[in-house]
Amino acid sequence: MGHSPPTSPVRRLPPTTPALLDDTARPYFLWWTDTTVGQLKEHLAADDPEERAYWMGSLLREANTRDVWLFVRSDEIRALWPRLIRYLGRSRQMWAWLLELPPPEWPPLSEIRAGHAPHLGPVGDVRETPVILESAALFSVDEALTTSERWRRRLAGQMTSDSADLLCEDRDR
Repeated sequence: MGHSPPTSPVRRLPPTTPALLDDTARPYFLWWTDTTVGQLKEHLAADDPEERAYWMGSLLREANTRDVWLFVRSDEIRALWPRLIRYLGRSRQMWAWLLELPPPEWPPLSEIRAGHAPHLGPVGDVRETPVILESAALFSVDEALTTSERWRRRLAGQMTSDSADLLCEDRDR
């Protein structure tokens, strides 16, 4: 009779910082926002799948992988994958490999070439920035000039700050 090797419970490494266990703490990987661990958990449990995808993408993109599992399970990542991939940045391929998913098409050339991207939120939604930048890299010079002019007209008369000034202000806080 054959016998199978004994199984042992899965052991996980501890969090990179105990602060991740404190709902009032600001997680290191959400460096651009004042969101707390507790608020992140609320975002990850939101009814809106787009809200969950944005925050899960932030977690997967910015956190040490051993800290990811404090907040989400692999089946939750898989369930949101089509919405999630645009928020993953350069970590997209790594997560596809880790979860044994097909490598994602990014940017979604078929949608861009069709002239629309239905998965985007409302115009001006900060979550659309990576999509805009990645798709703009595929523009011809004429397309870039046309788009640039359209944005110039749209923003005419509005006060905008230089992002370097905003970063300095944030750093000084």
